[in-house]
Amino acid sequence: MLFGGEFSGERDLYSLSVVSLLLAASALMAEPLMITPAVIEIILGVVAGIAGVPKTETIDLLAMIGSVFIMYMAGLEIDVKLLRKSIRGALIVGLTSFTAPTLTVYLGLTLLGYNTEEAMLTAIGTATTSVAVVYAIIRRRGLARRPTGQIILAGAMIADVTSILAFVFLEAGISLPVIIYLSSVFFVAWGLALFLEWASGGEHEVELRLILAFLIAASLVSEYVGVHAILFAFLLGAASRPTVLKSHILEDKLTALTFGLLAPLFFINAGLHATPENPVAYSILAGLLLLLSYPVKIIATHLALIAAHARTIRLRLSTVFGARLTVSTVIAFTGQATGKLSPDLAGAIIMSALIATLASAIIAGGPIPEEAPH
Repeated sequence: MLFGGEFSGERDLYSLSVVSLLLAASALMAEPLMITPAVIEIILGVVAGIAGVPKTETIDLLAMIGSVFIMYMAGLEIDVKLLRKSIRGALIVGLTSFTAPTLTVYLGLTLLGYNTEEAMLTAIGTATTSVAVVYAIIRRRGLARRPTGQIILAGAMIADVTSILAFVFLEAGISLPVIIYLSSVFFVAWGLALFLEWASGGEHEVELRLILAFLIAASLVSEYVGVHAILFAFLLGAASRPTVLKSHILEDKLTALTFGLLAPLFFINAGLHATPENPVAYSILAGLLLLLSYPVKIIATHLALIAAHARTIRLRLSTVFGARLTVSTVIAFTGQATGKLSPDLAGAIIMSALIATLASAIIAGGPIPEEAPH
């Protein structure tokens, strides 16, 4: 009861209050544990779901906006100049890194009786690579400006872009609105990035509000067409990278908005939706996805790196490609929201991504870095 009558948003406020406390708790826990808050946020979300915290449309909406901003920030990690310089090697490494685990997971789940759509969505979700984590590890090891580091980073970019494109095509299907959308989205993203640079004039508030307006409008159009807005957000991030990197103030504001509020909401909500219906089956499935995808991805990528780079690269360094938290979580969350993935299958994708990211970061370079631009 509120203001003397029944308040329809009481359930929303209760969930939002709990989620707000979890946001604060994850931030407090992340620093001493030296891992990205996203890992803790997903785990706390799962615990909250088991405890009975309700899922609400308000949090789902905020989480959807969070996923769009996460993908925009991921797009900011795409260095088009670096891709052009290393395109041949990057294509070999990136496509191998994506294709090898996709095929093994798809075949494995098909043999277990999953339908084609479930098997392919899950396979794509386990084949992604986190560019932000790869970059942070490569930079920490002093390889960002060396040929080895550049081929690794460019390959991770190709793997990331390929997984996003594959997910969008599989999710959207084929229809006239979808064809028009996909045909124009590249040009629209680059056109809006040019407009952003022209309109900003160094006014950071204008730039931030324009980015917000573009991403929300893109979410509306994408929802109408039936295509998730992550592709547009990712492309807009890549296209507007030069404008954003000119201003540390704008970059700091975007980082604070995304990783201080919207991304944590997304990851906690993903955890809420990843609550297992059958904990035993859920754990076995997560382990199976990890077993099918992780070793194949690392070994295949390692061989591709040697072939593309024409020199020896340590297997330990190749494990950076196993880090795959953000896009995997977006695919799992979206697949469950659209009814194409069961809660246990979506949760297994997220849990296997958590373990893979932890393992890769520890093996390749130490603690899990924050998934934010540097």
